[in-house]
Amino acid sequence: MVNFIVIKVSLRNRKRWIISGVVVSLLWTPIATIMSILIIVYYTNNPFGAGAAGVAYGLLLFVNGIVFLITALFSSTKGK
Repeated sequence: MVNFIVIKVSLRNRKRWIISGVVVSLLWTPIATIMSILIIVYYTNNPFGAGAAGVAYGLLLFVNGIVFLITALFSSTKGK
């Protein structure tokens, strides 16, 4: 879902790709990590498993944001 939103928002604008990468990697990752940890703890009552799952999900989102940044920096399209 995050990838779809970023692609639709940024389209072919290089500056928007960079901003989307920063938003995904720096702003959305902590929010998603905390939310997933809280939801898993609520349903399973296992804080260690929830922490591991939340950190794994956060790491995936962070890597996703870094990929967006790298794509924006090395793309051949010109920013408007």
